[in-house]
Amino acid sequence: MSGNLLWVRLINAETLQLEEFIGDQVPQYYILSHRWGDDEITYKDFVKGRRKDSLGYRKILDCCEFVVRQHGNPSHLAGAALATDESTATHFGLYVWIDTCCIDKRSSAELSEAINSMYAYYRDAGICLVHLSDVAVDPSDASPSIGPGPSLLKQLAASSWFTRGWTLQELLAPKRVVFLDRQWRVIGRKGYFLLPDSKDHRSRFSSETYNQAFALDHYICQITGIHQKYFYDPSHLPNASIARRMSWAARRTTLRVEDMAYCLLGLFDVNIPLLYGEGPKAFIRLQEELLRKSNDHSIFAWWPPSDALRRFPPRYEYFRMGILAPSPAHFSHSGPIGQMPSVQMGARTRPYAMTNSGLELREMLRPVKLRGMENNSVYAMRLNCARKDDAVRIGGPVQIAFWHIGPWGRADGGYCRLVGVREMVVKENLIEEEGTLDGEERERVLYVRPVDEMVPIPTRV
Repeated sequence: MSGNLLWVRLINAETLQLEEFIGDQVPQYYILSHRWGDDEITYKDFVKGRRKDSLGYRKILDCCEFVVRQHGNPSHLAGAALATDESTATHFGLYVWIDTCCIDKRSSAELSEAINSMYAYYRDAGICLVHLSDVAVDPSDASPSIGPGPSLLKQLAASSWFTRGWTLQELLAPKRVVFLDRQWRVIGRKGYFLLPDSKDHRSRFSSETYNQAFALDHYICQITGIHQKYFYDPSHLPNASIARRMSWAARRTTLRVEDMAYCLLGLFDVNIPLLYGEGPKAFIRLQEELLRKSNDHSIFAWWPPSDALRRFPPRYEYFRMGILAPSPAHFSHSGPIGQMPSVQMGARTRPYAMTNSGLELREMLRPVKLRGMENNSVYAMRLNCARKDDAVRIGGPVQIAFWHIGPWGRADGGYCRLVGVREMVVKENLIEEEGTLDGEERERVLYVRPVDEMVPIPTRV
């Protein structure tokens, strides 16, 4: 998550002309985060000056007008945070990046480059402007001394901006974010005071600015389920487990199925080719790329969401699946899962290998007896992750179950992931919830299909 943009196309907010910049020539710029509407304009529309009566063009004009108004006094937006960073203390350029018209989506190569660079666009922006088109500020419902009132907080919680997949990285990547209502009025900020562990985090700010910003930031953390450490400082994001980062996207949606994977590329600092039309396979490819670069077992710490279980009669207690999650929704209960300290410090673990028989794992397994199962071919595997409250571990290693179902591959043969209806709530030891450990732990070689249809397993009555 480091480095500078190699190329970017920006709008000059004064001339409303597009300009291109390369490498060190890229100026300080604002960037817009918004919900797409039904009347957005394209790069071609903007260049040719067409559809100026559209809502999408009006949005671009409003954004540029806002930037021009603030340009003479950037401290109104960035507050003392800019003054603490000499490299950005100068005035911002009158440039804006807006995804609707700064990307020529007619070019598949440019679109692919833009999506793989999207996190960098927001990370490198001087200030991110979040336009909440479904939020309206009532001046009587906000106080500089106590922050936003109940009406504004209710609107924020209901805003569709917090439900979209793409806006997750747009919230986390920038260091400085300004939240605006539908009339482009400032309603809150991110990154306007030092982190809570800094001894002088109040000294450089007036009590009004501090209280107003903190009240909104704290509430946004509650809405999103993102811990303040990651919300305030994107440099901490690589320390968050895969499961924790996936959980932030679990309740978000995108218009295209594939975008639910593509919108997470920057959050995990990976790149994959864009293949629109592949559907849910895109999310599997994302996880396979994460397996190639990480030894974080929390990628396996997922469970089916309740709506997936409701598709089956209640008599079924266990289901067979692949080892990789079909979607981010399967991580909805994985927020408290964190890596074990030895993993964060780079301790070596057994490598994975993707083969034509599935994902090859060489792990320590222990036989498990599960209530209602006809055979004894179920095994528990301890993951190198645990339930944690931020940095404090509050439980033993998470365990998942495998069912030995076939002889494919070599060594011990084929396995599938085994999940149960009571694995919905993350516990310190999921196996203890479902059955009892039976026998000694020993190393086995597993071949597990990356993804498989969710199939109910008949059990004894």
